[in-house]
Amino acid sequence: MLTLNSFAHTVLGSAAGAFVLAGALAVACPAPASAQIMRFTTSSRVDNSAGGINEADVRALIETLHLDADQEALVKALYDGHRAAWSDAATAHKERVQAAFEASRASNDWTDMGKKTQQLQKQWEAESLRLETDFFASVKGLVSDDQAAAWPRFERDRRRRSLLASQSRLAGEGVDLIDVAESIEVPGEASAPIEPVSSLYAEEMDAVLAERSRAIESLEKASTPSTEGDFGSIDFEAVKEQQSRVHERRLAVRDLNERYAGLFCGQMSAQQAQQFMTLYKQRCFPRVYRPTAADRYIKTVESLETLTDEQSQALANIKSDYSRQVGGINDQLAAAIRQNEQESEDQGSLFGGDLAMLPPPPPPPPASGDSGEEEHAVAMFVIAGDGGGAEAGAIHLAPAQTAFSFGPSEPEDDTPRGKLNKSKRELVARTIDAVAALLTPEQLALAPKPDQAQQLAPEERMRRQVEKALENAVFEATGDGGESITITLSPSSDDN
Repeated sequence: MLTLNSFAHTVLGSAAGAFVLAGALAVACPAPASAQIMRFTTSSRVDNSAGGINEADVRALIETLHLDADQEALVKALYDGHRAAWSDAATAHKERVQAAFEASRASNDWTDMGKKTQQLQKQWEAESLRLETDFFASVKGLVSDDQAAAWPRFERDRRRRSLLASQSRLAGEGVDLIDVAESIEVPGEASAPIEPVSSLYAEEMDAVLAERSRAIESLEKASTPSTEGDFGSIDFEAVKEQQSRVHERRLAVRDLNERYAGLFCGQMSAQQAQQFMTLYKQRCFPRVYRPTAADRYIKTVESLETLTDEQSQALANIKSDYSRQVGGINDQLAAAIRQNEQESEDQGSLFGGDLAMLPPPPPPPPASGDSGEEEHAVAMFVIAGDGGGAEAGAIHLAPAQTAFSFGPSEPEDDTPRGKLNKSKRELVARTIDAVAALLTPEQLALAPKPDQAQQLAPEERMRRQVEKALENAVFEATGDGGESITITLSPSSDDN
């Protein structure tokens, strides 16, 4: 029985950095009638600055090696040249991907698409590594022996930043505590006690990240067919075993962060520790602790110059009460998410239960339909209603191409987490109503109360917009089991 994660990995070739071949995305779809559509977001923008060496690496290089002004200028010039070469190489890679896609679309033969994708990806990874190696070799030629002695520390810190950002899936797993500590206001003399903790954290994190990377590599190897398309050669018991190992390694990274967060706070003042933990929680659970519609509305109303002292005091009371209540709900939601991740078998998969894809090549101009109106196509993964998988098919994108990020939507049921989400939404709505009730008609005109759609989280707004657009979408299925599906829709005029 083929799982979605295993098959997606096989098609993309590499979980990290694979350019998606829009139009040849494989899906598990044994019974379209019982399938469910997963929540997704869309983007057609391609950012050539993504990947490779970035500005943060250059800043860290200058600071870690203590480069002087002349060396700094030379390194920045080398970096400009590297980025230009990397951008050209990325563009060439995307053109090769586009050409492969167009050839398969013209022949309507997608059988070798996975193999082509893997070959192109390996070619791109080799070219990207060459450019990176050339840049660092040039930089090493500029530094003194004393400065070069700090190079291993730079490489270790770069590994931490890169691997935490690219391979993490659990809440808190991808947080860099050194970056959190540097993001709060700590006077120079007060930062001295933090340095030993930062050094120990960097060393321990480097070790556990190496173990996690080895586990992920073993899972990738176990999930890859011995021959192209021969999914029967995959030992799914071995895949499951490797998934458990990856999950253990993910938990080890997350738990190391949890332990060191307390150690960092122990070297800070009470105010600094509070700032640190607030930022840490926000980065661990960004969807939980981000500002709500009520937070934004309160901030807008606070800026009104016509508020009376009585209104200001009432608003302050509402804000205080709301902050206390929403803080308690958020902490419970974070605990529920943490518990689910602790127990979920999906977290050991290559995609951690969520599937994220990088943007495909830039889309061509939208095609014009018979009506003269622009038409756009959208593709999505569909899975069986019971979460299983079976024979793989392909969803084709035509005429436009779109990249997708898939993930579980917030539950709206009678589970503990569903009830907490409902309580939070109701609290946000009550708070907005209470704030609006304080205002005069003139003030309401300057700060109108958010409508129901504006009170939704961004991904929920997107999901509802997509569902609305799909109401009049045209579905075309081919094959006895509907293995190939084309979904064409026109965006709603009121979509934002």
